[in-house]
Amino acid sequence: MMYFSMIRRAALLFSLTFCLTSGAWAHGEKNRGLTADDKALNQVGFDQKLDTNLPMGLEFRDESGKRVQLRQYFGEKPVIIMMIYYRCALLCPLGADMLLDSLKQLKFSIGKEFNVVTVSIDPKETPQDAADSKAGYIQKYGRAGAENGWHFLTGQHEAIDELANAIGFRYAYVKKTGEYAHPDGIVVVTPEGKIARYFYRLEYPPRDVQFGLMEATRNRIGSPLSYLALSCFHYDPQTGKYNFSVMKALRVFSLFFVVAVMGTVGIAVWREKRGRSRGNQAVIGVPPESAAKI
Repeated sequence: MMYFSMIRRAALLFSLTFCLTSGAWAHGEKNRGLTADDKALNQVGFDQKLDTNLPMGLEFRDESGKRVQLRQYFGEKPVIIMMIYYRCALLCPLGADMLLDSLKQLKFSIGKEFNVVTVSIDPKETPQDAADSKAGYIQKYGRAGAENGWHFLTGQHEAIDELANAIGFRYAYVKKTGEYAHPDGIVVVTPEGKIARYFYRLEYPPRDVQFGLMEATRNRIGSPLSYLALSCFHYDPQTGKYNFSVMKALRVFSLFFVVAVMGTVGIAVWREKRGRSRGNQAVIGVPPESAAKI
């Protein structure tokens, strides 16, 4: 599995390099200038818009062809949003598979602790394209109930663009190849529809994704031990990763030290009071053993 993942990542990096080389070469030809496709490629990127509220009234069609609004997937659980297109031959499937590999390692399950919304950036794609893609990923994921929490949407150009702009997802259609150039990445959104975390550069570490989901719910999912671990890490918006923070770890250790000392003192005081109480009962002629049974 590890070698297979490495091969997929190498193939993806090679494809990205190949796709971008032509644009970079044309950019370097000063005498010829930039083509329309080169200009489009230069616009591709991912801008972080943390704490931004998504336009919840946007309309799409789900994999069954039913008209839906974005708000239908929010309210109770955090949501992972991924923008790709279903007919993509290489980049999108590989990126989505890497996300799938990460999600399969989480203790949290799609449809239970969080939802996933995959949105096509190609307005020509149909609900059937979305249904075919969903069937494949649900089967690969292999957990009961995921079909109710992982949604695959298609939509009109205007709705796609508005959602992409809201999350900072800059993509472009390349006429020469008939394909879409776009960044890779996912966005974690709170149940209320506010952007919480970004993960990109084809890296979705299970620990980081789990931390992002936990933070998005404000301590409503995850175990106490998980939140203890999270309290020692710091999210870096530049890298989209959680890094170990010495200062946070020291604060947690200090807190536990104070709690331990207070607990020790509390137990000592309680034992002292209990001893005095038994001594007083013995003085007035009531055996401590009898008092304990009363």
